[in-house]
Amino acid sequence: MEYLPGVLSMIIVLCLIVLVLTGWGSLLFDQSIPVLLIVMMALWLLLSGYELALYSFKINAAWLIWGGVGLLGGRTFLRSEQDTGSKLLIFSHMMILTCCYFILEMERYSGRGFIPIIPLWGYALFAGVVALLSTPTVRGQWMILTISLWIGEGLIQWRVTGMNGITLGNLSTFDVWWLAFGTARCCAAVIMIFQQFFGLRSSE
Repeated sequence: MEYLPGVLSMIIVLCLIVLVLTGWGSLLFDQSIPVLLIVMMALWLLLSGYELALYSFKINAAWLIWGGVGLLGGRTFLRSEQDTGSKLLIFSHMMILTCCYFILEMERYSGRGFIPIIPLWGYALFAGVVALLSTPTVRGQWMILTISLWIGEGLIQWRVTGMNGITLGNLSTFDVWWLAFGTARCCAAVIMIFQQFFGLRSSE
């Protein structure tokens, strides 16, 4: 993940596309439309290598779309009928993920070693579990992971480069996102399988 950025993302995307096309989409992505998911994955494959530049600010084209989808999910979430306590809990989870990502990456940049360096894949697995515990929905998990990484990466770039040369949407960030998202969805699918299995056993 850290030495060949983007390779892990490519593998996960291709695996998810195969799973959706072979009939596992409804289990992995609940009520989401598999066609839309395949379109998003195809967009990542096509656009992840392109950057949009505005003066000294650069952003990956696919990451810009990801952020837009995440913000739309956040807008829907804020308008939902969930109680304030549930919303605050999810926001606190997002803050935890953002802070953890910022601290780990700053440790990596500075090399001071104040805390043990946790591999990015370790953080990604942790983020996937947190997203799953926060909400079972694809839209909610997309929102949590995307916004957390957007803010975390932005803070890291601002801290390292100031306002000059900020670049958002690095392939290593996508590696973290895809591994976290895949972890959340696979764990959700396993939970659903167990629920259906024990439901059938109890009805016999």
